[in-house]
Order: sequence, then C-alpha cells, then structure tokens
Amino acid sequence: MKYYLTIDAGTSVIKTVLFNSNHKQINSFSIKNPVITDNFGKSEVDMYNFWFLTAKCIKLLIQKTKIQSKSIIGVGITANMVGFWPINSKNKPIRNAILWNDTRSQKIFTNKKIFNEVYKTTGSIVQYGCTIPILKWISKFEKENFKKIKYILTCKDWLRFKLTNNIYNDETEVSVFPGNIKEKKLSKKIFKIFRLDTKYFDLFPEIKKSNDLGGYVTKEASKITSLKEGTPVIIGCGDV
Repeated sequence: MKYYLTIDAGTSVIKTVLFNSNHKQINSFSIKNPVITDNFGKSEVDMYNFWFLTAKCIKLLIQKTKIQSKSIIGVGITANMVGFWPINSKNKPIRNAILWNDTRSQKIFTNKKIFNEVYKTTGSIVQYGCTIPILKWISKFEKENFKKIKYILTCKDWLRFKLTNNIYNDETEVSVFPGNIKEKKLSKKIFKIFRLDTKYFDLFPEIKKSNDLGGYVTKEASKITSLKEGTPVIIGCGDV
C-alpha cells in the first residue's frame, strides 16, 4: 500500500495526517504551537521552532503508524495564510514570523478609505495581518529588518522550503496578500493604495499553482522528519 502524508500547519496547532492511496485517512498526529502575543496586537511565532515542531509532528506520525517512509509517495501541505515570514540572502529568518491575526499594522490605516479601495480592487476584505499591510508596517517601523529582506514567504512557503530547499509563493496566498485575484499575481493597484514602490515586487519569489510540484525532500529534511529523501512535495494552498 502507498500513502500520502499531509501537513496542516495551523496557528496554534500543527497537524499531520496519513492517507492511503484510496484517500482513506489512516492516522493523524498533532502538536501545539506556542504563539507569542502581547497587549499591543502582536501575534508571532519563532520560525525555526515552528519548523522543528512540524518536523517532529511528521516523524511522530510515521512512528505511530509504523509504516516505512518509502511507502509515502507524496507530501501535501496547507497552513495558516498570509502574515509575514521574511528571510534574508542566506535564507535565514530575519525576525519572528508575523501571523495573520497580528493587528499592529492598523497604525498605517489612518485613512479608513483603504478598506473600501482594496475591496473595490480585489473583491476581498483586507485584514491587518495580511502580507501587504505588514510589509508597509515593517518598512515604517522596522527599517533595519526591512533592509535585510530577500524574500517574503508565508507559513506554508517556509515549511516547503525547509523540506525541499526550494522557494516559491502560491496563487492562493498571493491573491489575498491582497493581490490581483483574477490574474493570481501581485497588484500594482494595491501597492499604490498602500504607497509601496512596485520595486518591492522583487521581495516575493516565483508564484506557482497550488497543485504544482514544489520539490523533493532533501537529505537534511529526511534526517529530521524520517521522510524518505526524494519524496515529492506539492506547492500546496492556504487553509481558507
């Protein structure tokens, strides 16, 4: 029998689930993830710790089910959406990840018309924890961190990178950064609304479809997760 292992990396709980090739759920395993909060709107996670917990969750599921890792023929992935998971030129985290429910970017919403302008442009409701508002907030209030950014990822992108060593965004996330939902890409109009230079488009990696191949489990990731090196990993999609 062949199996698929899926990752559902939520905000406070990370879950892994094993399905057989007939799409029947075989077993699952969950680990709680500590979220760093304060009274001023902060909602963050340590990016390295989040990866280690996910890797542990994968490994313990494989141990629990007692199947051979070579029987797992693919890895699926979904995770909490948007937020801000920045890495530098060495592909290392610049700071803690900022989650979707962080509200500190409300400082840049001095003009409440932004909400209507975004809705008219995208058809979606922007949250303070969406990626583009946080980018604007970082550019104003964390200038040194802003200078270090090579790529802005989401939770799922970070986990996929740690599994495969490949860096991508996906269409479901980019559309609600907010972005251009119809064309599933970054939006010049949205950048203009937030008074961001479009040169910062370069801070976002290549955009792939959710069902595209994202890469293969590396030797390093295999050691920490017990997944077989070379196992395919899908790009995946957001969890909403």
